[in-house]
Amino acid sequence: MRTTRRTVTKWLGATAASTALLGRARLAYAEPYKVGFVYVGPVEDFGYTHQHDVGRRDVEQALGDKIKTTYVENVKEGPDSERVIRELPPPGTASSSPPRSAS
Repeated sequence: MRTTRRTVTKWLGATAASTALLGRARLAYAEPYKVGFVYVGPVEDFGYTHQHDVGRRDVEQALGDKIKTTYVENVKEGPDSERVIRELPPPGTASSSPPRSAS
């Protein structure tokens, strides 16, 4: 199938319309986004996990009361990670919390 200017224009129009609709829906919903982070190591290791946590804190600072985050550190891959993810607070109950350790 060949991509034509008409096809690209249709896709751009559909994308713009859906973005506008989702933006309106978000404005009507005043609750902050709740986001959970699961780290494989300690936040203080100054490596990969530390950088992810710096990003998490930057997002909180940039978005202010529009977002609430929680995180769990020292979660090894495998069954333990699945358990931790399932035990993260459900939508509507998450809030910023001090670091917790899964080990």
